Amino acid sequence: MFTPRPLLSFLTACLTVLAFSGCNGSKAFVKRAAKMEEAGMTPQAANLYYTAVIKKPSNVDAMVGLKRTGQIVLAQHISSFDQAVMNHQREGALDAWHDAEAWDTKLEAVGVNLAFPDAKRALYETVKNAHLDESYRKANELLEEEAFEEALREFDAILDLDGSYEDAPALRVVAYCEPLYRSGTAAQEAGRFREAYTTFGKVVEEDGAYKDAAARREASLTEGRFTIAMVEFKNGSSLVNLEVKMQSMVEQRLMATDDPFLKVVDRESLSLILQEQNMGMNGLTSGGDVELGNILGAKALLKATITTANHSIGPLTTSKQTGYEQYKVER
Repeated sequence: MFTPRPLLSFLTACLTVLAFSGCNGSKAFVKRAAKMEEAGMTPQAANLYYTAVIKKPSNVDAMVGLKRTGQIVLAQHISSFDQAVMNHQREGALDAWHDAEAWDTKLEAVGVNLAFPDAKRALYETVKNAHLDESYRKANELLEEEAFEEALREFDAILDLDGSYEDAPALRVVAYCEPLYRSGTAAQEAGRFREAYTTFGKVVEEDGAYKDAAARREASLTEGRFTIAMVEFKNGSSLVNLEVKMQSMVEQRLMATDDPFLKVVDRESLSLILQEQNMGMNGLTSGGDVELGNILGAKALLKATITTANHSIGPLTTSKQTGYEQYKVER
């Protein structure tokens, strides 16, 4: 009896998928972990056991292997901590301790509880406090020398270990904001108002009450703002109300911009201002335009006259293209 070729191909594909899945199952990772463990590669074995547990938490062999090798890896981290303390390498000791805590937390999340040496926490706190004292002193010296970038790195490292250490949070604000504040002030005095506005914005975002950064930011915006007043467009073409449509389009585009330095006085606002000043929208001379600009505080008046306009409708065109339908088939 012969098996039809399409059916044979289908069975072959199924067997291949099953074989591939078997090679990546929880049991397969346990076998690979055991070989690594026999070869003395304990950290690698522990990671493989961890993967096996993730794939199948009920795999007892994976849990037992992870607890066994995980404890050895934890001991290695603690040993590195002890060695760094003996060699007076505080940063290395702190890194090793944090690695040990992270490993213990990682395994605890999958149900494996290791025997963490809590008795050594007092030694860790001693090392950490000594490191914080030294780093704090160094950061203050850098701040006094106005080496703001280096001081900022030191304060960030301090706050990573202790978020409320001494007055490090406040001094960290100074290390970050002061160079920006000075840069913004220089840009403002030089008339680079956009640069000043952006720079003061960074300061305000970090600390809204830092010196007079907020006021300087608003002053930079006011001094650098470009105000445009739109005067009614005129229509010299044969199409009716074309000037209204054109002015609306231009006005909408200008009003939709997110540039804080661009201010547009629209037609309604302009009419109200002119009424208050007892001026009319029509018959403005060139001198009147200048006067209007001064009244509005505008740096430009936007006027337009449409001279000619053509409107034509082209023939309808058709085209044909091949279409495709997409769908999924489960096997």
